[in-house]
Amino acid sequence: MTTTLGDVADYINGAAFKQSDWKSEGRRIIRIQNLNDPHKPYNRTNLDVKDSVVVRPGDLLVSWSASLGVYEWAGPDEAVLNQHIFRVVPRTDLVDKRYLRRVLEWSIEELSDQTHGATMKHLTRGVFLGWPIPLPSLEEQKRIAAILDAADNLRTKRRQALTKLDTLTQAIFVDMFGDPVGSSRKGSCVTKSTALGELANIRTGKLDANAAVEGGEFPFFTCAAEPLRIDEVAFDSKAVLVAGNGDLNVKYYEGKFNAYQRTYVVDSRDEDVVDPKFLHGFLDIYVSKLRQEAIGGVIKYIKLGNLTNAQVSLPSREDQLRFGRRTAALQEASVRAQDAHSALGSLFASLQQRAFRGEL
Repeated sequence: MTTTLGDVADYINGAAFKQSDWKSEGRRIIRIQNLNDPHKPYNRTNLDVKDSVVVRPGDLLVSWSASLGVYEWAGPDEAVLNQHIFRVVPRTDLVDKRYLRRVLEWSIEELSDQTHGATMKHLTRGVFLGWPIPLPSLEEQKRIAAILDAADNLRTKRRQALTKLDTLTQAIFVDMFGDPVGSSRKGSCVTKSTALGELANIRTGKLDANAAVEGGEFPFFTCAAEPLRIDEVAFDSKAVLVAGNGDLNVKYYEGKFNAYQRTYVVDSRDEDVVDPKFLHGFLDIYVSKLRQEAIGGVIKYIKLGNLTNAQVSLPSREDQLRFGRRTAALQEASVRAQDAHSALGSLFASLQQRAFRGEL
């Protein structure tokens, strides 16, 4: 049996909160950026709102503008929903909630090429509600959901393993050299405090983000988590890339590349004094302090002085290389884990397609 998304659930759009509605207390306002990154600060409001836009733990949510996605609100408390997000209320006589979540995830992927808008892509309500979906019996829905849940749990565990590997690299740095973000914890190695500007060249790229070329030969580092591509080279080095605005992420790259005008390119002045991998280890932790120092309104940014004045606990060259050897082994393990995670992702996608073609 085939039906549509609109036939199996009600979709309630969030309220249009103004900045004047934001308060220091009250219920959290769920915005799209909070769904994409639960660690981002929440705005709050104490306004009375319709019960239909109150979100409770376990509710299904769909963001239909800017960034399409399906989420389950983890709570732990009630919140209120901002506009451009649907609260999904399943018609339980027709559809199992777990099955609905999986079919929504599949539908959003399929619908991604039907978005509209120049500056902000979005799905129209009519296109979304009219999207056809398979609707087997409730018993069959539960069976399909259980299979997809099991496969997704494997992906989650692999993702958690990758996160732990990243955390281990930071833990090794702190154990050897101390915590660079201001705590009193000391490392096991002898170090001396030196300003980052004395150890490294710190520059920015010259290009706007729209200089990217699809399928370009070289990486183009912007403030996004993943690099774009470009055919023009401006740098050729072992560099740490620090996003100067947005989420202020840190990346490492060796070779030819280019960079956005708000991306800082940090490379060693003398590798006999400071190893590039040590610089990356330092900045990968120090970025948390940079986020605290960021200024600005809607989009936070850091200034050059935030980097040049950063105090580095500089160890001996031998200890830096020892750190590099230890983290290289972790990197090899991370690559293997990433390959396994990608394989699980392909498996999940295959199961998903088979499930909604009636072949599972």
